[in-house]
Amino acid sequence: VRGGGGGSGVGGDDDVQKREKGRNGGAADAGKFLGDGAEGELRGDAVVFAGADADVERGRACVSDELAAGGVAEDVRGGGAVDREGVMSTPLVDKPKALYDGFTGLTKGVRTIFTKASNDPMHAKVRKGIAPAFSARRVQTSLASKAFNSVLDDLYEILDAGEPFDPAELMTMTAIDVLGRVSLGGFDFSTLRKMKKNAREEGENLGQIFLDELPIGLKEFAVKRLLDPTRKYYWLLTASGRRAAEARDKVLKVARKVLEYYDAKEEEEDGCALLDHVMRNKHYRNDEERVADVFTFLVAGHDTTGYSAAFALFEIAKRPEDQKAMREEIRAGTHLAPESLLDRTCKEALRLWPVAAMGSFREVNAQNGLDVGQFHFPKGSTLIVPMLPLFRTAQGVLAPDVFDPDRWLDPAQVEPLKGSFFPFSLGTRNCVGMALAQSELRHLVAAVVSRYDLSIVKDFVPGYFLTLKPTNGLLKATKVLV
Repeated sequence: VRGGGGGSGVGGDDDVQKREKGRNGGAADAGKFLGDGAEGELRGDAVVFAGADADVERGRACVSDELAAGGVAEDVRGGGAVDREGVMSTPLVDKPKALYDGFTGLTKGVRTIFTKASNDPMHAKVRKGIAPAFSARRVQTSLASKAFNSVLDDLYEILDAGEPFDPAELMTMTAIDVLGRVSLGGFDFSTLRKMKKNAREEGENLGQIFLDELPIGLKEFAVKRLLDPTRKYYWLLTASGRRAAEARDKVLKVARKVLEYYDAKEEEEDGCALLDHVMRNKHYRNDEERVADVFTFLVAGHDTTGYSAAFALFEIAKRPEDQKAMREEIRAGTHLAPESLLDRTCKEALRLWPVAAMGSFREVNAQNGLDVGQFHFPKGSTLIVPMLPLFRTAQGVLAPDVFDPDRWLDPAQVEPLKGSFFPFSLGTRNCVGMALAQSELRHLVAAVVSRYDLSIVKDFVPGYFLTLKPTNGLLKATKVLV
């Protein structure tokens, strides 16, 4: 099961005065949610797959169009009704507290931009504070920077060897290196550089430590705690609980090192706008809140982008003619235009293989409940808007289980997708870093396809633990002769 969502909140106040640089803060939301194979009820009350009808013949849930995006509602203290645009943005719902409380265990009880409630006054402050970091100008500057190109150079050195590679592994490593060098103050995780066989790097591979330890912590705090609410009282008595505590300490140590690096810098480096917003924000009460949010950025931004890029590379590796056509676009400089083959390929990968497959969870908090179309949901109902079935069941979309970038040129298919395609969620809790994520995905796919012919060595098997990902697959990259 995976949740959804986006935006976030801020923290506190004073120790900013001690710092010469000051501090300004941020939030990016994103995406680690529930658990692996969780079944049945998520809490004491019923879990409602709102508006879903069983489509046994096709083997998937057909989710009603009533559950899509923005919308209008009445006073939270009363009740109200929303149209198909309303479920994801109405103030009559919020992220389920019981569902997201487990994530605070990963940050030792510190509420983050991801786990703060929408009615927390800090939520809007942080989101507003970091929004400039994801402006179109900033995104364009960041992905044209020396910092981003230095990550690509490390990626190219690995691919130039011509050995079969796992795109899921390689793209998540690339994404975490991009996060460090482009968004987090120029911090050099060197994940790609240190994985190379001829690497002579000294010191810890902090990027790999984060990638290895995070799933261990998530399994405890985001899965086991949810399925057993009493586990918080005895988890440290178990071997797996003690190992999870160790993993949590390691990933928080990585986030803390990012802050320490920033404090030690004498001047701003290329691409550090997001971290500047965190470090100079006077609303944070202490550095523990900053560490927790930096940790959230790392969780939010590495596998979502990495796995999306991996899915896109697997799909285009099956289409040699599309690879040639995309290279022509890149040479002509038209690859970043709307409706380019690159744009359509990335959209189609996000539609067919949404990393946030289980989408967004919302709890009705209106005293008199919520009406969605013909359905009434009482207070406390948990609504789930799952992305994968929704993206594949929009009426009018032809062969929805087939990867077809050209469907995005067909108005008859694009129109129904407008109301049911939102890979970065919707409303005030959508992914605040959406613009960067979308652009980074396109730049990474273009960077690989522009230099290499891709072929399938072993096709992937879809896998799922909090995020949808391609597993057990291998590609081969053959350098293109120019």
